[in-house]
Amino acid sequence: MDYYQIKNEQNPLMPDKIDNNDRRVMTHPDGIQVAENVLAVGMEDYQTGVPTVRSDRSLVRFYDISDESNIQEITQWSFGRWGDKMIASALGLTKRNGQWILAIRAAGRLELYINNQSQIGQGSFQPLGPPILYGDNNQIKEFQGINLLLSDENKVYVFGEPDGGSNHDKMWLHELQFIYDSSDAATNRITGLHTTTPARYVNQVHFYRNGSGPRFKYAACIAANSQGNLEVYSIEMHVINRESRCNGWNI
Repeated sequence: MDYYQIKNEQNPLMPDKIDNNDRRVMTHPDGIQVAENVLAVGMEDYQTGVPTVRSDRSLVRFYDISDESNIQEITQWSFGRWGDKMIASALGLTKRNGQWILAIRAAGRLELYINNQSQIGQGSFQPLGPPILYGDNNQIKEFQGINLLLSDENKVYVFGEPDGGSNHDKMWLHELQFIYDSSDAATNRITGLHTTTPARYVNQVHFYRNGSGPRFKYAACIAANSQGNLEVYSIEMHVINRESRCNGWNI
């Protein structure tokens, strides 16, 4: 998949949202995540020197990457966001008991969506509970990147990095506090989100580099490898000569 295909793509999902500064082009792909064979990408109207407000429009798009030679957009799932603070600066995606769970890092809050149809391209993503507002101490923060991962107990966790866009190579871990339709974690379905404590702080880890190299400040991610262990990567700010360095850690 060509990065520039996404970067310069027109905005067909919000054709009626046009003003004098709206070029109808999303110029900035943000934090992404792959779950099963689905890639979720958030895009914003974000370009230095162009007189536009980047905090009031974004697109969330999905791609079927099961065949890397024939990647297809899942147009039935894609949706546009229009209004104050409706950015999509990072996305987390996972699938649990036949439900797709989507997290969006918006301005000042983390938004959660759910799709009750397990088949790719079926159903749609609907808001799940009120947004989780960013807070101090051990609360959800304005992470540069987010990932959703399932535990062996079928609990849903948010990995966020870094804290508040700072230059510390830290990763935060929170457990999302969902409401379920039964107590059986192997089969139950999500029906809501607790409002008093929607995300429970679990831990944070500071990853130290062995020398110089990319920082969490620009891009970082976490993934489970084939042995079931977690791997963490930080990515360089720019692609230079078709290459980009990264730092990696095994947990």
